[in-house]
Amino acid sequence: MRLRRIQPLDDRERVFLSLLRHGEDPGKLPLRIRPEALEHADVLSRILGLALSHNLAGWLYDVYKHEDWMAAAPAGFREELRLQYIRTSLLNTRFIDEFSFISKRMNAAGLEPLVLKGGALITDGVEDTGRRHCADLDILVGEDRLADADRVLREAGYRIDESTQPAEFYRKYHFHYIYRNPQKPWCCLELHWNISVPAMGIRLPIDEWVARSRTARTDGETHRVFSTVDFLLHMCLHASLNHFSTLSQIRDIHSLLIRQGDEIDPSEFWTMARFCRISVPAAVSLVLARVFGRNPQRERLISRAGELPRLGPILPLVDIAHVLRRDMLATGAYGRAVSLMRRDRLLDRLSFKFRQAWPSPADFGLDGHPEPTGLSITDRFFSWRGFLVLARMETSHWLSRNGWEVVIDGRRRDGRG
Repeated sequence: MRLRRIQPLDDRERVFLSLLRHGEDPGKLPLRIRPEALEHADVLSRILGLALSHNLAGWLYDVYKHEDWMAAAPAGFREELRLQYIRTSLLNTRFIDEFSFISKRMNAAGLEPLVLKGGALITDGVEDTGRRHCADLDILVGEDRLADADRVLREAGYRIDESTQPAEFYRKYHFHYIYRNPQKPWCCLELHWNISVPAMGIRLPIDEWVARSRTARTDGETHRVFSTVDFLLHMCLHASLNHFSTLSQIRDIHSLLIRQGDEIDPSEFWTMARFCRISVPAAVSLVLARVFGRNPQRERLISRAGELPRLGPILPLVDIAHVLRRDMLATGAYGRAVSLMRRDRLLDRLSFKFRQAWPSPADFGLDGHPEPTGLSITDRFFSWRGFLVLARMETSHWLSRNGWEVVIDGRRRDGRG
């Protein structure tokens, strides 16, 4: 094991980033890729690998399928991107059909479902079905209507998935149930009644957000979606909960601002972000979205972000090299973003650090660990594990911020060279 300086972006990674920057409008922002770069299989292999790992393969194909550089690329490269686009489009089309099927039954039962995250983008027509990868459908209903929603889903053939944790575990700690239909194994449906993260001090005014949500239609069936401000805040929170490590989620933010950014009042956005204690993750997400090129609406929001002077400790961790190589877990950038949410109060920062070192049952639950049942060897083990995780994160943060990474036997600790 040894330390080495973090490797700068190589030519292959720079080519990939240039594709992201010019992707929204390739005609007005001509891409200059050296023809000789396409003659090297490792360049295209790296581009393909990054596109797949960040769920951008379908988007990359659809944006550039008519460009000269794509036509000059080897057939195998084009075909793989095309197949990813087709697979994504087919799966999302099935998701849309299934959501229409479910929302029709929920509406008949007096439930007007609110669709979250990627499902809102594809069902609302904001995103092309082949560009945006969706892993599941996320639906929100009121907590007082959970029994009615559960009955509707069971009548449609769905059952709560307790293969990982019992339903009561999700009830107490995750605020959603996972449903699966044996006849439709491709569809995972999450039924939410809240999207707060109390263990991290994040409590969203969900009743207020639902009250000002708007009505949308999918195949003639009505459902609800968050207002643009609330939707953007939720997408920023979602990106931070995934450690800022997936560029497709950052592109969702960029794309939403391109299409609906004029509807956002910066003062309203930052007031709500601070109230929910997600202003720092929101600022980080907006800064990261610059990787996708020019966006006046985004810059208008960033210019009003009072959090920017406080981002000094975290911006080195969300350097594009870390994001591109998906190093965010190792550097602890997410933990840093959360700990900075209430950076103005020392007790809040110390409380967050204490929860990391000595997790409570709720912290275990939100991390997916088995629920502790009392003071036992298992509990002490998890507390020791929490302390070790915190120590590793702090060490990784210090090393990364100062430009170092850990190498084991010639390879980085994540297994890549």
